[in-house]
Amino acid sequence: MSLKSRRECAVKTLQTAVKPAIAKRYEKYIYTAAEADATCKNTSVKRSYSELAYELVGRFMYCKTAKDRKVVLEEIKAGTLDTWSTVLLNEECRKEYEEVSRTTKGVSVKKCAYKCKKPGCPSEECFTYQVQTRRADEGMTTYVVCVKCCSRYKFD
Repeated sequence: MSLKSRRECAVKTLQTAVKPAIAKRYEKYIYTAAEADATCKNTSVKRSYSELAYELVGRFMYCKTAKDRKVVLEEIKAGTLDTWSTVLLNEECRKEYEEVSRTTKGVSVKKCAYKCKKPGCPSEECFTYQVQTRRADEGMTTYVVCVKCCSRYKFD
């Protein structure tokens, strides 16, 4: 996608929330910030614009009130952009925290019908529990513990 089409896309997105003249003006501020950013980082304006426009337009569109939007627009206009502490980043951090806390609430032990796998143990009563031992997008590890001999094995 060309830089021109990226800029047009940003303007169209901004126009869904503000008047066309305001959308164009703030897109120009984003472009100016991208030029300065590209110079600092010694990268292309297209790349810098893509990152900044995505972040800032997304941050703007995520705002729920006109007051929040005004704050974002003023930051864009003033060039005081802190893209690492944005609303979107904070929202993603909150989602990740909730996901991790949901999967690490502790061990839940349940009685089951598994038989002990230890040779010589006649027990047919075991308990299972599941723990998130890998990344959150992978399945949980299930552990089986024998009530009689306390041997433990796992399966995924």
